[in-house]
Amino acid sequence: MTPQPPAVSATAPAIRVPGSRRPLDPEFILTGALDIIDTHGAEALTMRALATHLDSGTTTLYRHFANRAALIAAVIDRVLGTIDYDFPSGTWQQVCKFLSQQLFDTLAAHPNLAPLLIDNPPTGPGSLVGREQFLAALLRDGFTPEAAGRLYATMAHYVIGFAVQLRAHAEVASTLGIPGADPIRFPATAKTVASGVLPMPLAEEFTYGLDLILGIDRLDNQRR
Repeated sequence: MTPQPPAVSATAPAIRVPGSRRPLDPEFILTGALDIIDTHGAEALTMRALATHLDSGTTTLYRHFANRAALIAAVIDRVLGTIDYDFPSGTWQQVCKFLSQQLFDTLAAHPNLAPLLIDNPPTGPGSLVGREQFLAALLRDGFTPEAAGRLYATMAHYVIGFAVQLRAHAEVASTLGIPGADPIRFPATAKTVASGVLPMPLAEEFTYGLDLILGIDRLDNQRR
């Protein structure tokens, strides 16, 4: 039997006060859609569920968004549009780290949204500013357009890959963090686990890996 998406309770308080004459403008609709995603998960977001949540009808929603895919694309762009890109010029590593961290922190605030980016790459104006700054920093520092594009794609996938784990990471520890490793059979693992560094919080692991990818020194002062 095909699993059904979780239902949004019809008894949950509607965002719009029943009987009010406030029109369902796009921003109001997107707020409701994001609320469903944050609370119930992306699978619960359907046009019918959203209409119930807004105390409206689906016909009204379709006047603004052609289908669920268009609605999801707009929600993603709206969230990415909240990112603060006001960062002074610096090295390409500093700019790339700042923008990548900003994207991760934004997705961390909406962990149910991150999986949607896998099948819905952001292409709206909300994502264009960050991408432009990222690529401009690389080109300014001598990267070829091809190399800049490859690095941008790599970093975008790195951020999304970590962000997708946000929902489950609180319940699933890092594999290397499993206690009780046999020091005879697995001495390196046991010694590493005993150091207390694992399991590493996901946000810390993300930043650590970000520095490694960008060549920011994180290892020299940790070697014996």
